[in-house]
Amino acid sequence: MKLHLKYKCIIPSAIFLLLTYYIYSQYFAASFKHTSHRKSQKQPVAEATSYSKLSKLNKSIGSQGSDLMSIKSENNANTLKKISWYCESDAHLRELPIPTRMYNIPFHNLSLTLIAKVASTSWVAFLAQTSLSQCMVHLDKPSVGYASLHQCVKANLDTSSDNRRDNIRVVFVRDPWKRLVSVYKDKIVKQRFVQAASCYTRWNISRESNAESKNNPNLSFIQFLTCISELGRNNPNWLDPHYRPQYLMHGPCSAGYTHIGKLEDLSTDFVYIMKSAQPSISDKKLAEYKNIFFGGPRRPWEVINDGEKAKKYQQYYADVSNDLMAQLQDIYKWDVMLYGYKLHPLTPVS
Repeated sequence: MKLHLKYKCIIPSAIFLLLTYYIYSQYFAASFKHTSHRKSQKQPVAEATSYSKLSKLNKSIGSQGSDLMSIKSENNANTLKKISWYCESDAHLRELPIPTRMYNIPFHNLSLTLIAKVASTSWVAFLAQTSLSQCMVHLDKPSVGYASLHQCVKANLDTSSDNRRDNIRVVFVRDPWKRLVSVYKDKIVKQRFVQAASCYTRWNISRESNAESKNNPNLSFIQFLTCISELGRNNPNWLDPHYRPQYLMHGPCSAGYTHIGKLEDLSTDFVYIMKSAQPSISDKKLAEYKNIFFGGPRRPWEVINDGEKAKKYQQYYADVSNDLMAQLQDIYKWDVMLYGYKLHPLTPVS
């Protein structure tokens, strides 16, 4: 009798275990099949003209025997492939026009798209000192953001697509969250940016008040972000170029870029770009160019290569609400996705 009761208890348990095993085996089989199918799907390849040119450039760079250049070449190719895949997948990206601010620089064999708050002042200062001597006079006139220097350099550079066929095509991008902090500190805190006048009106704050005076408070960072959200949610193109999403200003699908540089890697990407544009450049000339570029008016390494400063930018986002953050993520999502930045600024810095 006791034995019979024992089997009555064991049999249901065994049936339950067999059913559980069957269900899980079917689930994992289906998951494996789905994963294998996704891996077997062929992803779109990048623009043929870009890869053909890039392949030739990488061969000439490789002859200089640099591990760093090999790594940069591989990373750059992967970035271009990812951009190409997104361009194939999204009509909005494909419809973005070739940028009007892609400047042809025959002296350096490159065509460069300049984006505000992505070392653009360092680039125009470098170009003035290496190929546009008529603009040198403006180097000592910082005024408001070296406006006269920018105007002189850009006025003396050609933007015709016919004159960039033999050039490498370059754009530098930046972490969008760090870029917003940079524009706030530079344009709002220091200058009370005239292009942000509507934000001051929105919060009933005088733009003309003294930025150093505690009795005349400036816009807070959250107020500034709120203005961006309110103005940019319908059409980000309405935002000022200093905080407009970068992808809107450089035509990631239409411009045929061969090189994508990152401000965060500027010290090595600058070398990679110059060697790509001029494969036979001597070490002496390259060192001279580096001294000119990184000794320019904005001294970009002071903001880029300091790890502690890089972490401090996150403090600005500590009190940003989830709703506001979600609105900003929607505005800057393509800057994040195309170039591999973090979706949230409070993601720990590695």
